Amino acid sequence: MEADHLPNIELKTSGQVGRAFLNLGLTTYHEACRFIQYLPYRRPVDQTTPIAILHEHCGTCSSKHAVLKLLADELAVEEIRLYIGVFKMDGVNTPKIKERLREYGLAYLPEAHTYLRYMDKIFDFTNPKSSPEDFENDLLVEREIQPGDIYREKVKFHQEFLSNWLATNPDGGYSLEELWTIREKCIADLSK
Repeated sequence: MEADHLPNIELKTSGQVGRAFLNLGLTTYHEACRFIQYLPYRRPVDQTTPIAILHEHCGTCSSKHAVLKLLADELAVEEIRLYIGVFKMDGVNTPKIKERLREYGLAYLPEAHTYLRYMDKIFDFTNPKSSPEDFENDLLVEREIQPGDIYREKVKFHQEFLSNWLATNPDGGYSLEELWTIREKCIADLSK
């Protein structure tokens, strides 16, 4: 879904996030969504607050959607919600990792992804080509999360899911640590 399907509210100077977007020359929620979508995909150095991506000019699905949720909260649009989901990341829905999965003999890797929901629709502003169709049908589990919990809770939620997945799929032959290392290599492939 595109930003046009979200409320398009004028940004306000009363909140820290709104001021940060206004300082970048952006004036509406739609403009903020499009700006975030075009930020390079890379982990910000400062992971203490999602707003850091506006200063570092990069972000991941977590930080990008967390800052958009913070902005929605400042604008009193409570219907825009932040979600974390785990989906089957494979070579079809994520072509950049196809060879990496093949290298480790994996058909897919359960990957955590962060996105927004509004009126029961998923919105993904990770990059300009991101689309809910890329992962929506492969979602295994999802839950709402708060922006302030994104860095700590996402990893915890993801690793708990992977531990349970490994317990029910012992044929993979990987430990949680090994699987996490493979995952980090996949994430690095996405940054290229």
